[in-house]
Amino acid sequence: MKSCLCCSLLTGCKLVAAYQIVSATLALCLVVVSLFRDEHVRYVKIGVKATVLVLVFLAALALVWGLRKKSPCLLLVWLIFEGVGVVFLICDVIFNIYGAATFDDEERVTHDGYWITTVIIDWLNILFCVLCMEAVRSYRTLLLEEESQRSLGAKYQYQVAPTSDETAEPEKQIKLDTQL
Repeated sequence: MKSCLCCSLLTGCKLVAAYQIVSATLALCLVVVSLFRDEHVRYVKIGVKATVLVLVFLAALALVWGLRKKSPCLLLVWLIFEGVGVVFLICDVIFNIYGAATFDDEERVTHDGYWITTVIIDWLNILFCVLCMEAVRSYRTLLLEEESQRSLGAKYQYQVAPTSDETAEPEKQIKLDTQL
């Protein structure tokens, strides 16, 4: 990937970080609201979601810091956490489908639209996360290539062949210096 849609990879990665921070914060607020909204809420599921969202928020901060410092290592940390987040999203989709399949008729009427919307939004989020991961992976690869080119340049900088004036004997170098 050479660019992130219509912007550079760096700008795209910054947008990814901003999106992650905002979406994790809003989703965490929704999770907290759902604790008070539903009497039959499954606290384990809410706890897992809250934990994952806090980790996504922290990983987004690592992404911001990695972009600022141009650190491929911190970008890798974000990629790992994002991969784990995608796995949790897939598990959440499976859990929602299983939960909808076990509804009785009364619950099905009240929750039918909710779980379908949740599953669709989760799948769109998974696809978007994969696109974001590809943008960050591409930028990380670019940083690693630049880093290797810099290290190669520094390596060959000190192995420059001496000029004819530098190989001359010290007495001749003095004579050359005095002639100038």
